Amino acid sequence: MKVNIEAQYICVTKENIRGIQTYTINLIKSLVMRRKNDYSISYFDLNKERGNNKYIREYIGNDVLRSIREHECNSTGFFELQTNGEGVYGKSSYNDITGAVADVFHFVHFETIPFELNGKMVVTIHDLLPLLPKAHNWFDESYLFHAPPNCARSLKFLEKKPQTIIIADSYSTKADIMNYSGIKQERVFVVPLAHDATIHYPEKNQALLKTMKIHSPFLLYLGELDFRKGIVDIFDAFEVIKPNFPDLKLVLAGFLKTTTSPIHEKLSEFRYINDVILTGFVNNEQKRALLSSASVFLFPSEYEGFGLPVLEAMACGSPVITTNVSSLPEVGGNAVVYVSPNNPEQLAYEIECLLNSESLRNEYIQKGFKQSSKFSWDKTAQMTEEVYKTAHEQR
Repeated sequence: MKVNIEAQYICVTKENIRGIQTYTINLIKSLVMRRKNDYSISYFDLNKERGNNKYIREYIGNDVLRSIREHECNSTGFFELQTNGEGVYGKSSYNDITGAVADVFHFVHFETIPFELNGKMVVTIHDLLPLLPKAHNWFDESYLFHAPPNCARSLKFLEKKPQTIIIADSYSTKADIMNYSGIKQERVFVVPLAHDATIHYPEKNQALLKTMKIHSPFLLYLGELDFRKGIVDIFDAFEVIKPNFPDLKLVLAGFLKTTTSPIHEKLSEFRYINDVILTGFVNNEQKRALLSSASVFLFPSEYEGFGLPVLEAMACGSPVITTNVSSLPEVGGNAVVYVSPNNPEQLAYEIECLLNSESLRNEYIQKGFKQSSKFSWDKTAQMTEEVYKTAHEQR
């Protein structure tokens, strides 16, 4: 079976790698390593101005690329293809635009899918975040102007394509698809994500942390600084427990938005701002060192399509506190501490319990190792191959 995967979303700098990019990179590499199908990838770079090929080579690697075909479209750009009126892109067939020929085409993000395609289509829906009622509390007006309508249009388009098979990251996302569309549940297959075991494993590196001016003990949050992630709950909980732990620091690592964002304004008024460390972007080695040495990893998000940071933290040996909503219980199982979202008092209580008990921390660390071992990209690839087979065999 010939399978083509659109790799456009990995054509970004390392600082802009998010869940979709992590998913696409690891899925392609794992599928090719399994050698069950004849794979190709496609991506766009108008007149090669962006140099997207360098991202493909860096993230996927030459060893993998030697085993597959590449279709780089230089006659048009990816964003030039998109049409706001349909929520899909391209007036010509995807095959004509890219030169790709396959039995099954996999599109890793459902908001950018082709209108015309010669072949069976598989589409991944990671979440339906823009359509949630609370979205207006989490995002600015520019996002709300474009994202919800595009998301709704793409769902409507998929409703009208009964032959298209959909992959959801979690049962929570599948339930959202059922709630927000007329798509039949038998068309949606749940395929969990995973962590990269070559990156996420326990490795305490105090020397590296010292260069980052970070010393134990510290609480860690890793990810976007936005209201959906429960950052304000973390601030409020830290204020409660800080007097009892004078040496404790709060490390906020990962993708930091503009310093004029509401979160940064909130931080500027924070009572313990001198005990907060903002790292900005962290590479894999720094991330591993942080996750392996954190006293507690905090992820009190209000909504996640999957929740990769929870899985990565468990794999690195960090005790985790997260919320009991959306997909997070699917990822954390019985290996993490759960709190309700928007409940800083409960969050503070659970943090203090873990900080005061080394045996309790070790219990959750060991549970985390066991839980994280249930996920692997090879397993994700194997389940995805079954979806390709189902799509291919449809009449």
